[in-house]
Amino acid sequence: MAEADTRDLAKQRPHHVSTQAWVTHLGGLRQGEGRRVVARAHALTGPLAATREALVAGRVSPEQADVIVKSIETPPVGEAVRRRGERTLVGQAGCLDACDLGRVGRHLVHVVDPDGEDHRLERQLAREERAAHLGRYLSIAADGAGRVRVTGRGCAEDGALLKAALLPLTAPAPAVDDRDGTLVPDPRDHGARLWDALVQTAQHALDTDLPRPRTAPRPG
Repeated sequence: MAEADTRDLAKQRPHHVSTQAWVTHLGGLRQGEGRRVVARAHALTGPLAATREALVAGRVSPEQADVIVKSIETPPVGEAVRRRGERTLVGQAGCLDACDLGRVGRHLVHVVDPDGEDHRLERQLAREERAAHLGRYLSIAADGAGRVRVTGRGCAEDGALLKAALLPLTAPAPAVDDRDGTLVPDPRDHGARLWDALVQTAQHALDTDLPRPRTAPRPG
């Protein structure tokens, strides 16, 4: 099959523009199945020699071979990781059906190269944090009814900093009952206490004689 595709024999037959179409017609397959069969043939006659040997020996079914081909081709990892991944899947094929083997294949990189997967996730998180920082904004707008609406967004690091500054000021405080001087529970809910903490922090910044820091974009 791989040789026929390499030699482009399908175009020597009338009405067939590709090997995939030819295979689909000859085998009476569903649309798109020919492409899968040809892809499997190229993989098994190329880098996936262990899978081909297991298929010939009957330890791997054609459906399991398709799963292994798809799993190995999907992740952008090095050749050594692909070889370890192939050995892992071929070994699992003896006790897993094609569906369960596919589930293993979807997490293949994490199984055979956990450190590499962790590094990839770290790089992805760093990119997301930079994007969140570049898209930061804060808006304080009057609603025309004597109130203001505060909206905004920023990166997770900024959010953690704001929480660290405000949450210690949100503890419920006893209120004094004017009638007899007894203490009653704080009537404010968490949202009200968080707002008051923000206003208190802003007022403290205004009342403090320390020079105010100049804001500047964080290095990307």
